[in-house]
Amino acid sequence: MDQFKTIRSVISVAFVALCVLHLASQRPLWLDETYVLRNIEGLGYAELFGPLKPAQSFPRVYLVIVKWLGSLCENHVVALRLLSFVFMVGAYFVWKDLYRRHCKGEPGEMTILLLSWLASYWLVYYAAELKPYSMDVLAAGLFMLFFLKQREYTARAPSAGMYLGALLLPGLLFFSYTAIFFFWIACYNFLQLSMRNKKLIPVFLLSSAASLACFALFYWTDVRHSITTAGVDYWESYFLCTKSAGCFFESFGEGIKRYTVFWWS
Repeated sequence: MDQFKTIRSVISVAFVALCVLHLASQRPLWLDETYVLRNIEGLGYAELFGPLKPAQSFPRVYLVIVKWLGSLCENHVVALRLLSFVFMVGAYFVWKDLYRRHCKGEPGEMTILLLSWLASYWLVYYAAELKPYSMDVLAAGLFMLFFLKQREYTARAPSAGMYLGALLLPGLLFFSYTAIFFFWIACYNFLQLSMRNKKLIPVFLLSSAASLACFALFYWTDVRHSITTAGVDYWESYFLCTKSAGCFFESFGEGIKRYTVFWWS
């Protein structure tokens, strides 16, 4: 019997309630959020796929949807932050499912992992901020679930769901910059699996084509407008050193390490 089931239910309700309270508090937009709002108010839908003024790092399709939601409510702060709330709550339940798969027979361990969400200031905070960070958490979870699903196809023919995932998951690049670290892994996994299971060759080709197409479009509509002197200076102040290749990779690795533990601190 899982004696921790009730505790996990309480944790889930408490986490969602905290996110709702934070969203409902309608705290004023702060510096970076006001910059995002200025782009939403000052640029048309098509213009959002070009340079942002003032410069901001924000996935363009995500930003277009936020602009549309804001237009329905005169850019009310709740409408502007609504997607962040939805994505963070969705991320919680995606990661809860990942924990369930990982902690089979260890309900106590799963409960502790869920408690880390409830104890994380940042996870609750970014559930109601006009920034894309909650989608980063969700995107990482969705990719992890897909990778686990890929393991089941060492000898099986790909299902319709596997084809659909191979086609759609690269599209997360348009919603989350974190997807850049994951989307190519799905292709690599399919390549490895197709060497042993020839039935997976079509889905590998589909995944590769979708990934290349999405990455090319992602670069054309977003990245090429973001690689600016101001953008490089901004990220260098966080963790990217551009003085040399060695300095870049050293600082990049350290930055990823800090970013990984940031959410649960």
